[in-house]
Amino acid sequence: MCGFTIFVSKKNNFTEKLVNKDTLNHRGPDFFNSIKFKNILISHWRLSIVDLSKKSNQPIENKKYIFAYNGEIYDYNSLSKKFNLNNKENSDTKFLFNLLCKKNNLNLIKNFSGFYSYAYLDKKKNKINFSRDTLGKKPLFYYKDREKFIISSEEKGILNFIEKKIDDKSVFEYFFYKNIHFDKTFFKNIKSVPPGARLNFDINNWNLRSNKSWEKYYQENMFRNLKRKDFNNNFKKTFIKSIEKRNFCDVKTQLALSSGYDSSLILNFIKKNNNIKNFDRAISIGFNKNSDETFVAKKIAHILKSKLKIINFKKIGLSNLEEIIKYYDAPLEHPSSIGIDLICKEVKKTDKVLITGEGADDLLFGYDHYRKKKQSSFAFRTFITKKILKKILSDKKNLSIFNNVNNKNNIPFFRKIALSSSFLSRELEIKTHMQTLLKRNDRISMKNSVEIRCPFLDINLIKLIPKNTKLRKQIFLKKFFDEKVFNLLNKEKKIGFFIPLLKLYESNKTKFNEYINISINFFKLRGFNISKDIQNNEEIKWVLLNIGIFLKQHK
Repeated sequence: MCGFTIFVSKKNNFTEKLVNKDTLNHRGPDFFNSIKFKNILISHWRLSIVDLSKKSNQPIENKKYIFAYNGEIYDYNSLSKKFNLNNKENSDTKFLFNLLCKKNNLNLIKNFSGFYSYAYLDKKKNKINFSRDTLGKKPLFYYKDREKFIISSEEKGILNFIEKKIDDKSVFEYFFYKNIHFDKTFFKNIKSVPPGARLNFDINNWNLRSNKSWEKYYQENMFRNLKRKDFNNNFKKTFIKSIEKRNFCDVKTQLALSSGYDSSLILNFIKKNNNIKNFDRAISIGFNKNSDETFVAKKIAHILKSKLKIINFKKIGLSNLEEIIKYYDAPLEHPSSIGIDLICKEVKKTDKVLITGEGADDLLFGYDHYRKKKQSSFAFRTFITKKILKKILSDKKNLSIFNNVNNKNNIPFFRKIALSSSFLSRELEIKTHMQTLLKRNDRISMKNSVEIRCPFLDINLIKLIPKNTKLRKQIFLKKFFDEKVFNLLNKEKKIGFFIPLLKLYESNKTKFNEYINISINFFKLRGFNISKDIQNNEEIKWVLLNIGIFLKQHK
């Protein structure tokens, strides 16, 4: 787990001093290095998880390539044998570099178990190839103008080289959807690479090509026409293997344990698997006795004889939110980000890897709306209730802005697809809603120099899931549990990551009002009016607060 930037200057008027070492130091505090080649500067920040020696430091260079990589490939040992590669260093980084040198591309990486973003310079062709994993677990961004081309693991890595300008359209889209879609970021001309896309930048011709647009990404099929029987027969073995792989590293691992089925099943298999040696403990967080999951987590850990660390936070304030948004390069989608941040801070005290149950609800139809008669979906959904939205759009100027946000991005078209069937809804939720969860995991774990791993999101597990079979997550997973654990989960009501937002807002009323006013004035100056009663809506309040903090930090 790491971070990297690549800066190309057409005029070749720069030095290594252009790179601020602190920019992405949180992503990789263990080692930093830059390589300058002609008019190209490649920098890498390393977080050491596998092969802690200096042999796996990056960027890696030989006569033909300069290579930078962020991620984990879990099967690198068996893959090294499969491709007859020398991997004495025993690292996924060296495996990928050796594979690149042998095959002259890394197209095979999409089939490997793990997650990644990478870029490499082909010195002879004077081209940069870059890509990110199929599920979009690892971020990758780029910027191009007539004089500069930049790639980075985070937007701030690009902002280091250009004049910063907020993209107003993204702020409006976030206001309506608590998310932004397609290639947008909150900064003008900084674009996000589609998950699974492979891009090529020809430095000689100053030309950028991609094999996949965001529209194509939203419309492609992730699942295959397989038999339910095959999935049932192979799930347990494949899932246990996925857990084993994510606990294989040269540091200790911890598990974020809630009162839900997903993390409990992971702990269930960890504690009954003698092959897993690196697991340290489970960890759970609570804010008060009446509204957290620690009570159930304690019982689960006791049944499974696992160490458990309980973090009781009685106090949170706006400073928690300000700190996260600073690293996030955007307003937050989920209040639970605060809880994830507190867990990662605790993990960092002793270890570097956190296992989570992310992805189970998305893959196995676990969300409540799949059990309702009327088809619903998280995909391209405005979080604002119809009653409040109608009130906002009663102003003709507001309605015009809303229509502009929607139609320009073709959001109604994709929303219609999501509502047409549960299977298409799942497909698009993975590419929208789940992307916000993965972004949250990446930015907040990396903020704390911790790596998050998700056993449910293994490529081998996804390949087993039938395209047109509607699974019932709880019923399906029941057979794999320790009976005592399942009975406990079935009896207790899942609360989720409860964050006491009212306490957060009241922690500093002066600052809170300042941030709300910054947001209101931003919209007002652009002809968009938000009345007082609408401002007091709980969902709107969260969005306005986030926008206000983000705008103040980047004014």
